[in-house]
Amino acid sequence: MFSRSALTSPQYVINTFISLITPETVLSSGDIKNTDWNRIFQTALANRLDGIIYDSLDRDELFESLPEEVRKKFEESYHRTVINTRVYLEAAAGIYRTFSERGIDLIVLRGPALGLTLYSRPYLRPSGDLDLLIRKEDIPIAKIILGDLGFTPLPGILPARYFEKHHLHLSFKDPERNTIVELHWALDHPYTLYTIDYPALFSERGEASFEDLTVPVLSPADRLITLCLHLVKHCPFLPLLIKENDLPSLLLKGRWILWLLDIHLLLIDSGKSFNWEEVRDKAEKWGIDRQVAVCITAAGLVFQTPLPSQHQNHGFKPGISPLYAQLYRIQLSRLRGGKRCRRTGRFLFGLRSDSIFRPIRALDLARYLFPPPEYIRKKYRATGILLLFAYPQHIISGFIHLTRNLTDLIYYRTLKSC
Repeated sequence: MFSRSALTSPQYVINTFISLITPETVLSSGDIKNTDWNRIFQTALANRLDGIIYDSLDRDELFESLPEEVRKKFEESYHRTVINTRVYLEAAAGIYRTFSERGIDLIVLRGPALGLTLYSRPYLRPSGDLDLLIRKEDIPIAKIILGDLGFTPLPGILPARYFEKHHLHLSFKDPERNTIVELHWALDHPYTLYTIDYPALFSERGEASFEDLTVPVLSPADRLITLCLHLVKHCPFLPLLIKENDLPSLLLKGRWILWLLDIHLLLIDSGKSFNWEEVRDKAEKWGIDRQVAVCITAAGLVFQTPLPSQHQNHGFKPGISPLYAQLYRIQLSRLRGGKRCRRTGRFLFGLRSDSIFRPIRALDLARYLFPPPEYIRKKYRATGILLLFAYPQHIISGFIHLTRNLTDLIYYRTLKSC
């Protein structure tokens, strides 16, 4: 039996929290009355995991042992999540039906798609918006259809045409149902080393249903690869964070752990049926193999996810420049509550409302402008002597695109301020 001080220690709370959100584990009732449940609820709420914990406690017949005040918070929050998830499910199914009637290919990313495919009930996977993937050439008609369905563009500092030229999605809102749609034509901004085969994503998609609601979803293998891309996009230092002893706590502080839980559940659900050689080859072809390896390793460290043999005892030795190391120290300090460089940290890791871009992602720009030869081979299908011409062509083209981006950014911001 633990002492009361041990039961309220940060590490015990973290361990309890991880146990509660991992479906394969069962929490003992022995010390449940002395646990800091208010802290667990607040942490769960911040990480959008309160519904999962509520379900876990209820399933293990432990919920009634919680203090009444905390039980009420969990119940009210779960009730709101159920209503919100139903609204988004209905919105996703309605948009899919209408897009299909108009001949527009669509995939629902994350949110309801994961709730239907990975979780025991769709209400256990909350979402703050609806991420949709379409073909870039379908943007004009997709905007019209969303308008016909009651969605209006979310006002921003920069106009939609800037984002269509230089970004990866547009945002819309249905004010009547208070639902937000992010209309994606790419999974990340254009200045990365990814070479994703978007037509293949659409050709291999499937469907998932709940009651009379059906939405289009990625194939399990594509879902794994894109979930790993999404997690590392938001947590770019994950290859270094997995070396830290307090990894679960850091992921909770950064509010990234829900996305890692998605990956864990996918591996539990489909990992044994994957052809891992094909998954590895596809991820490598798309330039996402390191991201997949890092995320699978992180899932094993946090959730004890059974890992495929090729990802067991994976040793990562990322090349770290002095600048990268300094930026990582700033991020680590922020996550651990350090007071130094707070303003710098907010600037680097915060999302700019004008360009919808985190300054820390500028690290991608240098890699994009001066990529490894393998990227040039894949993107331009260049070999031999052609590689010598393709490399400077890419550098010049990259600088032109970045210059146009910066010029448009300055122009539209100036126009907005006039």
